[in-house]
Amino acid sequence: MAPSSQPSMEFLWQEARVQFLGQLSGRQQAQEEARREHTTLEDTVKSLSQAKDKADQAYGTKFHGKPVEVKLSRVLHRLDIILSIGDDAMKFAPAGASYVWATFRLVASGIAQDFETCQFLVDAVDQISEILLLCEVYAKRQLRQLRNLTHDSQLLADKTLEKIPPLLALVLRFSHVTRRLALDKGRFGRTFSIMFGGAEKLKAIFKEAEAKRDELNRMAGLAFNEALREILQDAQLDAAAIRKTLSDLDSSNRELLRMIKGMGQFGEEITSVVKEIKLEQSKEREAAEKKLLDEEFHDQMRWLRSEGLADLHEPRKMLYDNLARRHPSTCEWAIQNEHIKAWLESASPAPSARVKRLLWLSGEAGFGKSVLMSYLIGHLERQRKGPRPRDGPVVLPFFCKLGNDAFQKGSKIFAHLLCQLFHLSGVEEASDKSDKTALYTKQRCVELVRRLRLETRSNEPTINSARVSIFCDLVKAFGQRVYVCIDALDECEDRTNGLLSTLVQIAETNMDVRVLVSSRPEPDISKAFMAHGPSQIEVQKSITEKDVAVYIAASLQGINRFDQSKRKKAAVEIAKKAGGMFRCEYSWLLRIKIERKELTRLVLSRRQLGG
Repeated sequence: MAPSSQPSMEFLWQEARVQFLGQLSGRQQAQEEARREHTTLEDTVKSLSQAKDKADQAYGTKFHGKPVEVKLSRVLHRLDIILSIGDDAMKFAPAGASYVWATFRLVASGIAQDFETCQFLVDAVDQISEILLLCEVYAKRQLRQLRNLTHDSQLLADKTLEKIPPLLALVLRFSHVTRRLALDKGRFGRTFSIMFGGAEKLKAIFKEAEAKRDELNRMAGLAFNEALREILQDAQLDAAAIRKTLSDLDSSNRELLRMIKGMGQFGEEITSVVKEIKLEQSKEREAAEKKLLDEEFHDQMRWLRSEGLADLHEPRKMLYDNLARRHPSTCEWAIQNEHIKAWLESASPAPSARVKRLLWLSGEAGFGKSVLMSYLIGHLERQRKGPRPRDGPVVLPFFCKLGNDAFQKGSKIFAHLLCQLFHLSGVEEASDKSDKTALYTKQRCVELVRRLRLETRSNEPTINSARVSIFCDLVKAFGQRVYVCIDALDECEDRTNGLLSTLVQIAETNMDVRVLVSSRPEPDISKAFMAHGPSQIEVQKSITEKDVAVYIAASLQGINRFDQSKRKKAAVEIAKKAGGMFRCEYSWLLRIKIERKELTRLVLSRRQLGG
């Protein structure tokens, strides 16, 4: 359905009728298609007013001033409002609204028959009249604004309008079932089967209608009274009339609660039941809201993950591969390094701490920077006290590499970090469904990405002020420290087109963010970082040679033909050749395994070893 193509309440009723007829059997469908009613809303208001007077006379104190009377008064208030603001399609339509008004008049004829039936019927029209007013108000508001909306806002308005026909279809179904029950029994008086038998059909309709009503309320995103006030103003009612209408609705609700509380033990029992019902309704509403939130979360994630980004979990795979390559006891020096300790332990954001929030590991290829980075990332993640993101710091790793735009283009790298952060808001909420804080974080993150979507109108990954601003807002939504860790930044071929400056900008914000970067000491990277005074660690021989020696010694243990003395000599010579580089010592160890005879001669003759 595309409501914006035919912006009218009549169109919404037509859609509702199609849905309603589709739920009937072939015979019932033929009967209903031929049925036409000519009851007007004015006729209905008159009939219900007369029924109220008759009930007052018939039931006396059981009715007068009791909840059932308040509800019936509330129904009349709602119908008066629809009369004031409604379209012709709501006041009179043989195949739509008039069908419902005829049913209301049928209900009116049964109100004075017996008190039990009166209570049930009043409850029924109370719920249905609420839905009709809700549909009228939201439809009128959305249809009125369609011409002035942007494309994306119009999509949201269309989604709101799409919720209305299913609700109206349920109202038509209520009318259909009610008429059949009345016709089957001949009259409403003392038809207890309606209350305890056929009424189950109506209760099922009411339950489904309540769920759809809550969906409509959420989608419309506006308080009902606020929307109603706008519509009443459009209908050119004066301020006093508007206040009276809203006051009447509010006071009838308050009066109903007051009377229930004043009915003694019976009232307490009713109050208890009402509380249970409200609790159940609240749970159902929360479940519906969470379902809608999940749907929008996945929709925004699909939009955010534009074509060409790396798989969301690929950085983790690369992280685990690097950690698997690390030999036990290597890299442990890093945690005691004064620059790294200061970077890790610096307090919450403060201007004086800015120089400590960007840490740069620089070094030539082969010195083990990627493994060192992975060790530090692993150390950060081990600080978590549980599986949820908020059980510890939020860590966003990325490993650049040449040969694939998803790993070497700055815009795609930043977009991936944005996706990781947004994804974690969903992980947080999914890990504990009862956690209101996690739910709020997810809602806030969805709102932020929705805003980005409306502002940019494109999912093409770029590094612009809007995306950087949303990234910062997402960080704030988590309310905890976030670590941005990028390995091999020198393999990002267009890093000067925004990524370098953005990393510096993020590190210098007043957020609790830490940035960790490793790369070769390329001039452009050095210029960008050193201008802002970051902490720098040069990964070179003086730092790595001990780790290299440990790795060589452990690897040589697997060569059984060498005794301890030969292993020691080989370790010394290989370490000397490696010069602190893991890549060199790896090639020497590989040569050992391939050419054991030559290696034996190498160990026995230093001249051959140095040749």
